[in-house]
Amino acid sequence: MVKQLLNKLQKNFLDQYKEDSFDLQKKMEYLFYFSQIGIILFFGLIILRVFGNSNIYFITVR
Repeated sequence: MVKQLLNKLQKNFLDQYKEDSFDLQKKMEYLFYFSQIGIILFFGLIILRVFGNSNIYFITVR
């Protein structure tokens, strides 16, 4: 299910770059993955901050 959702998101965001060069396609794909990882880490830190020990949060951020 997650893989299908990721494929759908990737298709929606990257379809407009199909006509462009291969290098641009790869750069846009890497940017897409980088932003997805950033969003996951951001929400992970929020969950850690809300439910975790505050000392763990300070170690993680520093």
